[in-house]
Amino acid sequence: MELQQKENEIAFFRKENEELKQYILQIECKLLNDVSHLERFVFLKTDSYHLIEKKCMTKGKWLEMDERKKLDVEVHDVFKRLIRTVKKSCPALTNDDILFCCLKRAGLDNMVAGRCIGSGSRQSINQRKYRIKKKMTEAKCNYLFDMIFLPET
Repeated sequence: MELQQKENEIAFFRKENEELKQYILQIECKLLNDVSHLERFVFLKTDSYHLIEKKCMTKGKWLEMDERKKLDVEVHDVFKRLIRTVKKSCPALTNDDILFCCLKRAGLDNMVAGRCIGSGSRQSINQRKYRIKKKMTEAKCNYLFDMIFLPET
């Protein structure tokens, strides 16, 4: 009887812990949403964004490897909070997944964000978004996915 009671308590506390993690993630997403307008503004002033405008948006070309490295550095400088939250909440995401998330949060459309990370076809970009959603759903990060990918109303 006592063993069953201990197992019930453990199950209860695990459930409580999971609910608290979800609540904390919701709050982090709200805070990220509040600062993201500033981060977007800062990103729009970077050299990488100007290159994206000139090369990916206007001409439909991809970034070269050295340009992607510079973009990665600038995105990590601007979107520190988002990256920290994504890595902590969903460690299964790759660095390119996280970069794609940041570019989407910066307001770039799917094709432009894809060209920035070397994915050129609509199918490969949709597949990446699907894999990101799957990984975030498995990690119970739906709030985070929605904040990044759903348009603000």
